[in-house]
Amino acid sequence: FREGESPSKEQQRQQQQQQQQSEGEKKAEDLAELQKQIITVEKGDGAVIVEITGEQKIKNIHIDFALGQFTQSNNRWFVTQRFHHRC
Repeated sequence: FREGESPSKEQQRQQQQQQQQSEGEKKAEDLAELQKQIITVEKGDGAVIVEITGEQKIKNIHIDFALGQFTQSNNRWFVTQRFHHRC
């Protein structure tokens, strides 16, 4: 636009669409970065290791039964006793 002129409604709509498209592309890039991140949580001195993606989806669960005694209740596993290795 020229100085002193206000943008037309069509120009305003086009600017809004460009901003929305740019924001959508940025969100897609952020999501792609999150997908690459892995969060690892360890419990019971390594008896249970859970890996979660940045999208908060479970990637992997590793249970080392040699490192502990486990019980299951209501579809949940609990470490009831940890075995300690002596050198």
